[in-house]
Amino acid sequence: MIIDELSNRGQYPYGDAWTTAFRFLHTLNADTPEGQHALQGELIYAAIERYNTKPREGALPEAHRRYVDIQMLLSGSERIEWWPTRTLKTVQPYVPDRDIAFYAQPDHPGISVELKPGRFALFFPEDAHMPGLHAATDSSPVKKVVIKIDATLLSGG
Repeated sequence: MIIDELSNRGQYPYGDAWTTAFRFLHTLNADTPEGQHALQGELIYAAIERYNTKPREGALPEAHRRYVDIQMLLSGSERIEWWPTRTLKTVQPYVPDRDIAFYAQPDHPGISVELKPGRFALFFPEDAHMPGLHAATDSSPVKKVVIKIDATLLSGG
C-alpha cells in the first residue's frame, strides 16, 4: 500500500504504466463526467463514479490479484481501512472475471486512511482494503476515480 499526495507521484519508480495513470489523474477534476476510460486497453483503465460513503458495519475488505488499484477522490472525503490479505479469512473466494475476493472483517480495525482530493492510495494484490467508509460520522457524497493497472506492468516495484 502507498498513500501519498498526487504531487509526489514522481518519487515512485514504476515505469510507463505509472506515468500513464498519473497523466490521466492530472486531467481530472470534480466536473469530470462519470464513466469508464480505457487508458491502455484492458491493461490500464479507469472508472469514475459517484456514491455516498457507508458505515464500517457490514462492509467487507476486498483484494484483487490481476490489477493494482490507484484510488483518488475528485470531491468529498472517505476513509479506507487496510490489512495484509494473509491475515484475513476469505468469505467470498476470488472470482477471476471480476478480479476480486472478499474477506471477513477482522475484530480489530485496519490501518485507517482518509482520502480527499489530491491524495491517492495504491493497493497491491496483497493489500486488502475496505473503501468508501464514512470519514466523519455520517454519510457524505464523494466522486472517485479508480485506475486499474495490470500488476505485471509496474516495473521496479
